[in-house]
Amino acid sequence: TIALLVERELITKLSDLYRLETATLASLEGMGKRSAEKLVAALEQSRQQPWHRLLFALGIRNIGPVNAKALASAFPSAATLAKAALHDLEALQATYGIGEEIAEALTEWFSNATNQSLLQELQILGFCLEAPEAVAGDASGDAGTPKPLEGKTFVLTGALPTLKRNQAQELIEAAGGKISGSVSKKTSYLVAGEEAGSKLTKAEQLGVAILDEAALLELLER
Repeated sequence: TIALLVERELITKLSDLYRLETATLASLEGMGKRSAEKLVAALEQSRQQPWHRLLFALGIRNIGPVNAKALASAFPSAATLAKAALHDLEALQATYGIGEEIAEALTEWFSNATNQSLLQELQILGFCLEAPEAVAGDASGDAGTPKPLEGKTFVLTGALPTLKRNQAQELIEAAGGKISGSVSKKTSYLVAGEEAGSKLTKAEQLGVAILDEAALLELLER
C-alpha cells in the first residue's frame, strides 16, 4: 500500500499519511472502502501514542524504548528536550542512562532543520509531543496528575532480560514507585528475573504480585 501511495505521489513524507482521506484510499486498486476506513482509523489511533513512544518512533540514533522513557520522564515535552539537546548537554547527561554518545545523537537530530519541520508538522497533526502531566501542570500551575506507581512498593530480584537492575529501579522511581530491599506484606510487587531465589519464594508465600520485565514495562505505560 505504501509503495502504491508513493507511486501515485499521494505521499512524499511521513506527515502526508495523516492527510489522506478515506475516499482517496478507497479509490486505489485493491483497497476498497472497508480497508481504507481501517487504515484511516489505525492512523488516527497512532496519533494518540504517549510522548515516550513517539520519541522512540522518531528513530533517533541510540534511542531505545528504555532510554526514551527515561528522557520523556526528565524532559516532559519535545520543546524541553530540544532545548536541552541544543543548549544544555549537562542536563541531558544527568538523565539516567544518557551518556555522551546519546547526548550527541540528540543534539545532531534536533539541530537538523528537516527534523525540526517534522516536529512542527506532527504537532499540527495532533500528535502528543508532551506528557499528560506537563499539560496539566501548564494548565493549572500545579505538579500535574499523580504518577502511575505512586504509593506502590517494589522489590527487584534476579536478572531481567534487557533491563539492568538500576535501570528498572530508575524507571520505577520516575513513575512514583518505591524500591525496597526485602519482601514483606507491605510489598506491592516483586519484579523477578532469572535466578530469583528466596525473595520469589517469600513473595509467593505472602501472596505478593509477581511481575516479569514485560509486565513491569506494561505497568509503567498505563
